[in-house]
Amino acid sequence: MQALLRCPHGQETGWENQQGLRVYRHIADGSTCGLLNGLLVTPEELMLERCRSFLQHRRFIAAAELVEYAERLQVAGSRRQRQEIHEFLLCFHASLKARELVYKTLQEFVLTDGVQEFRQLFKLVALAFSYPRCQKQAREYKSKVKELLQFSGAALMVLLQMIGAAKTMTPAVQCFCEEAAFQLRYEFFPAQEKQAAYKSILEFAERIK
Repeated sequence: MQALLRCPHGQETGWENQQGLRVYRHIADGSTCGLLNGLLVTPEELMLERCRSFLQHRRFIAAAELVEYAERLQVAGSRRQRQEIHEFLLCFHASLKARELVYKTLQEFVLTDGVQEFRQLFKLVALAFSYPRCQKQAREYKSKVKELLQFSGAALMVLLQMIGAAKTMTPAVQCFCEEAAFQLRYEFFPAQEKQAAYKSILEFAERIK
């Protein structure tokens, strides 16, 4: 049996010929892959199977360790680990059956006193509900920073230094400075009609230093 691809269960899958038919099996345990062997797989079934595999193999335990709610919502880990969390979020939001499976699993943890498993899985459920809002807030935040940059341009960093804000390490100020620096470097391109305003602000900043 030759390794061929990673199936929707998240396992390495190979195939073998049986009476002229190609049969897909999970290499780890030799079990057949119902999704790849089926004649028709709907998106709903794919998402449900991904979610089921995520729960059955307890991958949510390691995934929850990558979510940090301390000062601002962050998801750490490697690109592959973050991708798995995003796949879970996608399945959770897009599939009613996947959500039902998650809720049923949480209930089983309650009945079996699986405190640690309940805590870790519920952490991802909370992330699933807060993530879209955080994304929306992030877009609004970036938009507001861009409006400020359209007024102040590169002089913003000078003004921040003048009031001492750029020297602080509080999360909010640090986040603001990082976003402003990113936009100035990669996103913000000053319009020609704004040049006079930038020049005036820079001259004003120099006078009151």
